[in-house]
Amino acid sequence: MRLAELSEIRKGIKLDARSLVNAKNAKEKYYEYWEAENFIGNNTMKFVADKEIKKLKLFSNSIFLNYGDFYVFKHNNQYKIRRYEGISGQCIAGETLVVISSDYSIIGDFLGYDVNKKYVCQIIEQTFSVRNNNLLEAIANVEVLTDNILELENSDTSETLGIRKPIDSKDLPINITQKPIPLDKLIKRIKHNELILDPYFQRKAGLWKADTKSRFIESLIVSVPVPAFYFDGADDDKWLVIDGLQRLSTVFEYLEDGFELRALDYVAALEGKKFSDLERVYQRNIEEYEVFAYILQKGTPQSVKYKIFKNINTSALILKPQEIRHAINPEKPASFLKRIVEKEWFNYYVPIGQASKDRMYDRETVLRFIAFQRKSYKSYSPTIVEFLDDAMYDIYNIPEHGLVTYEQDLESIVVTLFAIFGEPCFSRNIINDTATYLHNSIIFELLTYGLSKFNSTERSGLITNRNKSKTIIINFFKNPNERFWDTDYANTQEGLRNRFEGIERLMNELKQLK
Repeated sequence: MRLAELSEIRKGIKLDARSLVNAKNAKEKYYEYWEAENFIGNNTMKFVADKEIKKLKLFSNSIFLNYGDFYVFKHNNQYKIRRYEGISGQCIAGETLVVISSDYSIIGDFLGYDVNKKYVCQIIEQTFSVRNNNLLEAIANVEVLTDNILELENSDTSETLGIRKPIDSKDLPINITQKPIPLDKLIKRIKHNELILDPYFQRKAGLWKADTKSRFIESLIVSVPVPAFYFDGADDDKWLVIDGLQRLSTVFEYLEDGFELRALDYVAALEGKKFSDLERVYQRNIEEYEVFAYILQKGTPQSVKYKIFKNINTSALILKPQEIRHAINPEKPASFLKRIVEKEWFNYYVPIGQASKDRMYDRETVLRFIAFQRKSYKSYSPTIVEFLDDAMYDIYNIPEHGLVTYEQDLESIVVTLFAIFGEPCFSRNIINDTATYLHNSIIFELLTYGLSKFNSTERSGLITNRNKSKTIIINFFKNPNERFWDTDYANTQEGLRNRFEGIERLMNELKQLK
């Protein structure tokens, strides 16, 4: 699939150097103006007033960079790709940058890997014709390399299949309080750390684009109804957000003068205004706006919380299963997974793109290892979501010294595999180096499970015989049954058991190496 089919590709705008300044003028509204040299040396950031942009009739929402956009530029005759991770709507790309913007997570996942960035840059270099000046066309025609686009765009499709466990009758009725709450009371809870917005336990706050945030604030100002909020209030002194993270973080950011309103639908006169710029009546409309809240009370079972997270999430960014697990297990389980994925060794040996990290795919990767260490694959029954849910909660039962042991063992395993394969040890590049693949969860869970059955001496033996070890493992993944990589089959009971039985046979073969 071509890059143009999954994203919008545009060249940055050209501005007269005389309209650019080195520092902001507090009396006017300025935006950062980025060009290639900003990423090459220590050049001073240039700013441009919006009145200068409007003079050129170029002022539109599409010219701004949004969180997660990628930009392409040339330096020393080589193309480079970077990811924009600043605040949405505060920066404008200059003419020396080409912006790749997409709402599909597949693009963030694909370009989150350095090897894929290099691949895209090589294709651009090979196809770009200076004479025809068709750089945009060259970028648009780059093929996003994967054997299964749907697997990347919705990697959890198979995980939603299978039997859905009913709620135990003893847990009914669910104890939920329903009541209206003024927004300023929720903001006070946030400021006093009594309502947690920390993305540590859920996902990144503030991922909405600037236009979306502005229009939500406008809805509060003009009293347009907004969806209900859901909180886990088991601990009355510290609520957790079940649904409404992006909305609450948007209000909190705006009340702290974190962004200016733009692209409004109802009150155009408020364009460009921060909270401190609003008339008091509008400020009061936001602060006193009453949202309807559902608060889960103490004693609500974890399984019930999970189902509520999954079923009522109304955000424009639908929660991933791992984000839900972190939301309802915010203490020991969440902190353990966070600790591992922040280790230097993990990020070096298990490279996962930033877009996937934003949605906690790296933490789910670690959880998969723990899950199959704690529970035999022979006892597995679909779905994989519920299997991992149980594994996440089970971390509460592991003593600290046990967690340290799992962490050390995982490090030893990935170091061993890296010594055998090098960089692509957890992607399908180990069997096909003519394409560029992302991290593959099937390969990761099988190889880490298999090597967990080897002691340190046996792992050293695999490295000593790395050529033979590598050949045997590659042949295993090259010749699976025809449904081995099928995402709709992979996590069925039959599919998973067949995979793990196969890896056990492979490990027995490796133990015979001399």
